[in-house]
Amino acid sequence: MRNQFSQNIIPINLTNKNSSYLGFICHCDFTGENIDDIVKFLHDDELRYFNELKFERKIKSYLMGRYSAKIAISCYIEEIDLRKICILNGIFNHPVVITNFDKSVQVSISHSKNMGYAVSFPEQCPMGIDVEYVRSDNNKILERYSKKDEIDMIRKISLNYEEGLYLLWVAKESLSKALRIGFLSPISIFEINGLKNNGSFFLCDYKNFPMFSSMCFIKNDYIISITYPNKLEFKSFMF
Repeated sequence: MRNQFSQNIIPINLTNKNSSYLGFICHCDFTGENIDDIVKFLHDDELRYFNELKFERKIKSYLMGRYSAKIAISCYIEEIDLRKICILNGIFNHPVVITNFDKSVQVSISHSKNMGYAVSFPEQCPMGIDVEYVRSDNNKILERYSKKDEIDMIRKISLNYEEGLYLLWVAKESLSKALRIGFLSPISIFEINGLKNNGSFFLCDYKNFPMFSSMCFIKNDYIISITYPNKLEFKSFMF
């Protein structure tokens, strides 16, 4: 089945001296595309859920997210028929991958405006991804969910204030997805303990979850965060 939307596939490798885990990031740009065509790529179980959706915004986000995720998964399990890949919602509304293939794989999904992002990864190596379009009218809202120490951090690095507030939010959301609980807990538990500018990306560490780190980078008017277990070294030509 030929895939027709603008997409970029980025292999990633997470390693230490004992282990190596492969994953794939998929970035899809749906600008100017007729996303209704994505319906033909849905698994029968996904289609049943899709047919119950009523609101255009929810329909669009569902299709963008599912397509991006299916491409990331298809690269991992080497399956080109996207209809054989089923992504259902877990009890905490997290994505759960169901396939008939031997490889164990899961996925994290995000979308904003016309962009879809997903990362596929093995069960043994939990990850999370989030993307947000930077708007100029959200500062007050984002400040409400940021602690003074966190705001002081973004003021000390080479990043404008608006982008910094979004970076804090996106990093926390990608962590919540790696934990598979989303923002069902108070956002304060995802407090950022350290923020560094590494040149091509920003690196976040967490006060209550020291086993995870997040790489955040800026692409045009979007900020993307990828959370991963920090006992592993993250390798990708993205950075």
